[in-house]
Amino acid sequence: RGMGFQKPEGLKISRVLWLDEDGRGLTCRDQIQGAMQQIWRLDIAEGRQLGSVRIGGQPQLITANPANGAAGVEIRSRNLDMQAISRSDGVKSIAATGWRAPADALQIAIHLPPGWRLFALFGADWVEGDWLTAWTLLDLFLLLIFSLAVFKLWGWKAGLVAFAAFGLAYHEPGAPRLTWLLLLLPLALLRVVPPGRMRKVIDVGRYLAIAVLLLCLVPFVTRQLQSVLYPQLEPQRISYGAHPLFGSGKHHPEPAFAGVPTAAGTPAQVATIADAVPETRLGRSYNLSAIAGKVSAATSGANLNYESKARIQTGAAEPEWQWNRVRCGWNGPVSAQETIRPLFISLPVHRALTVVRVGLLLLLGALLFVRQPSS
Repeated sequence: RGMGFQKPEGLKISRVLWLDEDGRGLTCRDQIQGAMQQIWRLDIAEGRQLGSVRIGGQPQLITANPANGAAGVEIRSRNLDMQAISRSDGVKSIAATGWRAPADALQIAIHLPPGWRLFALFGADWVEGDWLTAWTLLDLFLLLIFSLAVFKLWGWKAGLVAFAAFGLAYHEPGAPRLTWLLLLLPLALLRVVPPGRMRKVIDVGRYLAIAVLLLCLVPFVTRQLQSVLYPQLEPQRISYGAHPLFGSGKHHPEPAFAGVPTAAGTPAQVATIADAVPETRLGRSYNLSAIAGKVSAATSGANLNYESKARIQTGAAEPEWQWNRVRCGWNGPVSAQETIRPLFISLPVHRALTVVRVGLLLLLGALLFVRQPSS
């Protein structure tokens, strides 16, 4: 039997981005892994400042590439497990991989500060947590049905108010949705049912529907006004598209990469070295001391260590907060030239939208509660 070889794998990158409170920059943490790599240097993408790098848990010296002047690190292990912290001053166009190298697998999580939202993100194959892609066919169907029903019962002005109020509030956490539709049923029936016992039953149902709607609407309006005054008090992990009854309809698993190399070598390293040990007739007979010596020689790398007086960069601090999170990813390889273009809803804009949203909801409630449907 011959010696076993492991096929080289492309880079697998998992990125976490934190948006600054003023929305002008990003702090990035990249987790990069790959087996049997044949690249010996990774340079940071243009427009980013590399702060610190760890490979296998060991701090690495950041150097400048003589060819292009880009900051990067030398790769001294074919089984890569690297973590890097960097900064980016621009948010309009972000390098997808973050490096001047392609990736076979890439996923990105973006954490937004309190009060910030993401309207849309362009450039990725799939997105979770933005406002635009949160809309499903069912959501659009319910929005149109509700708006058309209000238009038919109260006229075109009320229909426009219903469309704007229901649409702006639909994907907000805790927003009443089906309760608005349930209220329309008794209101529509009261328009056609003649006076009598059945009309009294329907009228009781109307009051019950109003009570249920108020139980959902009052806490929602309270939380909305609180987010205008104190956005730091809003719950964490807010994500557009999480439907309380039907779910978001989309789910993409978290990235699952290979194990982290240890001091004794990765499983791939041990297997490759073990394959080099000759077999006996009774099967494989491993010389454990020989394997241990080969692993030690392969992983110690004493001649590749940095000088003891070398100053290793520590970079910027890694944020720990998690408020509003958006995820995106690709279904295949990603080139180094690909970018993502997020459209953020800033805190001032979100506050203005919240005030408009609450005002439209109160106006819609007044129309439905007080004004009788037109005949």
